[in-house]
Formats: sequence, structure tokens, C-alpha cells
Amino acid sequence: MRRQIYITILKMLFIAIVASLVIDQLFVQIVIPNQYDFSNVKKIKKLIEQERPEEIPILGSSIAKRSYYPDSIGQGYYNYGMAGSVFVMLEPLIKIELEKEKTNPIIIDFEHHFFLSHDEIRIQLSNYIPHVDNSHIRKMLEERGLLNYQYDIPGLRLFGQYDEYLLDLLRLRFNREYSNRGGLFFKYKKKDFRLYRERRQRMIDEMKTLRKLRIERPKMLNSEKEYKLELLDILLNSRPDPKYVARFEKLLTDNRKRDFILVYSPQHSIKLMGLENHGEVVALLSKLDADHDNLFVLDYSLAGFSDDHYHDSGHMNIKGAHRFSSMLRRDIERIFPERSDL
Repeated sequence: MRRQIYITILKMLFIAIVASLVIDQLFVQIVIPNQYDFSNVKKIKKLIEQERPEEIPILGSSIAKRSYYPDSIGQGYYNYGMAGSVFVMLEPLIKIELEKEKTNPIIIDFEHHFFLSHDEIRIQLSNYIPHVDNSHIRKMLEERGLLNYQYDIPGLRLFGQYDEYLLDLLRLRFNREYSNRGGLFFKYKKKDFRLYRERRQRMIDEMKTLRKLRIERPKMLNSEKEYKLELLDILLNSRPDPKYVARFEKLLTDNRKRDFILVYSPQHSIKLMGLENHGEVVALLSKLDADHDNLFVLDYSLAGFSDDHYHDSGHMNIKGAHRFSSMLRRDIERIFPERSDL
């Protein structure tokens, strides 16, 4: 009787192992490769596996993904923008690109959170787990305390992430936005923009109210409100971590044969209203530009696009993306007049 129980348990265990391996391979071989070109996990896969000498990568957050229209910039451009990405997530991708035998510049979108280091930063693990065998991605996860032993074990590595990959696959079927070479672009909806603008205004007003409370009635500012004030300040203002600024500069000095274009895209007035230290941001960019011969900083933050160029207070729509990308094309031609291939 006991022997039969053991045999049954072993059979169930065997079936579970086989099933987990089959599901793992189903996702690795079919689901992930068949996601749309603008999914994050597929972009990382493309960057790692493909070495196209003519390609000019555009790296950054969702602002990059939504603002840089490759066909409006020129031939060979590909948009690798991924939502939520700051320097800590982009650093391994930049290093992957730098390992390639290429001479084309690397375009990096800059926004005021670019060098942010904070506990509130959430790394979407589903983007990186399929690529943990890459040393740069592995190191990034290790530094953040996010590398688990299970990520190296087929059948366990994707456990807990399957829903993310399925959702990405479904988005292809129901997507109604414009796409172009990795970029994804909003249609213009006046109602949506108004709601986002009001939301950012409420954040600005709340930060001012809490600051006033801290000065006039400090005893009323409990730990919850203190934390909210800190979070609002981080969301609205620029708080760069010197450690990440230094690491970015090291990438520049260690790779003088590659040119970098750091682009601060057009900011909506309501976003600039909340960004109290915009002057410090510009000063940081100016210093980086002056200190590195292979870095070209393009600051469009005060370009002054009207409301109908934006989807929300932080992201442009298709109209804004076309206009901005055409401006960027002209400036790239100015910076590299001898490069007719750019």
C-alpha cells in the first residue's frame, strides 16, 4: 500500500515536471517570439541577438516609445523605448549595444527622472527574466537584489510571469494605436488630455499644501503625509543620484569611438510647472555636454508645443511625435553633416 502511494506521488511529480517544461518551452519558443515588435521583452531580445550595422537605436522610457517616430527621423532608426525605464534599467541595454562593431550614434531620451534612484522604482521582471544569461542584465538584477535562483531553471524561470506575456500577446490583437519600428503612438483625444492635465495639477497643488502644512502646522504632518510629500517631490522634481551620473559618464569615457545623442524632448507647460528645479536639470545637461566630446545634448524641453500635440502631461501623441521627430532629424543632420546615411 505504501509502495503504491510512493509510486503515485512520483508519477504526479513527473507529470508536473514535464508539464512545467512544456509550458516553459511554449512561452519561450512561441508566445514571446510572437509578441508585437513594440513589446519590451521582444525589444530586449532583438537588441541582444541582432547586430545590424545600419541600425541606430533609440533608448529610453515610455516617453521615448511614444515620442520618437523612426520613419520621421530617417533610415535605420529603431525605437527601443520601454515604459518605466530610467538609467538603472537602460545601462545594461547601452552596454549590450556598445559591444557591437558599429559606428552609428546611440540616441538616448532624457527626462528629469533619468538618474533617479529610489525604492519606488519598479523593474518589470518579465522583461528581463528570459535574458538572465546576458551578463549585463544579470548584473543589473543582482545589484537590485532581484536575481533569484529559479530564473536559471527551465520550468521555474517564468513562473509568476505567464500572465504578463499573455497580456502582451493579446495587446497586439486589440491595439488601436499607431506603430512604427518599435514605437507606439497615441491618437489625439482632447478629453483624455484634459483629465491627465487636471491630475498633474492636483499633484502640484497637493505638494504645495503639504509643504505649507509642514511650515505652519508641523505637528499635523504625520508620517503618512511626510512620505506622500517626499513621493510627490520625487515624482514632480529632478533628484539625480550622483552614482548613476558617474556611471553614465564612465560609459561615455570608456567608449569614445561611439557618439551619444542625449535628447530632452519637448515638455508640456504643466509638467514644467511642477518641475521646480528645471534650471538644475539644464545645468546638468550642459555640464555633461561640455565634459564629453562624444556626447551631443539636444534640449527641446522649452519647445512650447501646444496641447493638441500631447496625449497627457508627459507623453506626446502622433502629431507631436511627427513634429518632434522632424526637428530631431534636422539637428542630427546638422551635427553629422558628413553622414548622409543617418
